[in-house]
Amino acid sequence: ALGQVVGDGLLQVGQERVGLVEVAPDVLAPRPLHLLARDLTAYLLDVASGKKAAPKALLTYEANPAYALPPKAAKALDKIGFKVALASFFDETVQAADLVLPQPLSLERADDAASPYGVGQTTYAASAPAARPLFASRPAGDLILALAAELGQNLGYATFEGVLEAKAAAMGADLAGLVQGQVRTSG
Repeated sequence: ALGQVVGDGLLQVGQERVGLVEVAPDVLAPRPLHLLARDLTAYLLDVASGKKAAPKALLTYEANPAYALPPKAAKALDKIGFKVALASFFDETVQAADLVLPQPLSLERADDAASPYGVGQTTYAASAPAARPLFASRPAGDLILALAAELGQNLGYATFEGVLEAKAAAMGADLAGLVQGQVRTSG
């Protein structure tokens, strides 16, 4: 699901707004049925065996499910109508993709990482590009925002950097300060 931070620590996913802190208990101590309902491997096994219909399209971002999944589940990838791979490196999933959108390397793009689950304090890190992209590649965040705009969907941001700024602000941090190494810890 595509979600965005909308302010005051809320995450907008479709029509639903969820507090970021409210999500943590489910991740820390999820109910087994909750996990099983979201089990990608089980779903793909059902697709591979014909119990469930294959999705019409698959978009992967810096992931290699063709290699990482159990072989029976990976066979489901062959049944997916259109596969798009956003990746920095050639791998098994890129090889099987119908469309490959090369991604800048991690040092060539702005990015962030958050790990609020399972640690005593919320950890949020951000980085700015350290080098210009060697090739004519477009970061996934900017690509998705541009695609949405072409489809007439306004996601509320013109650039992925704007998304990163909003996420940092929602956590009470300053993106520019984070990128320069300033540290802010939670409660």
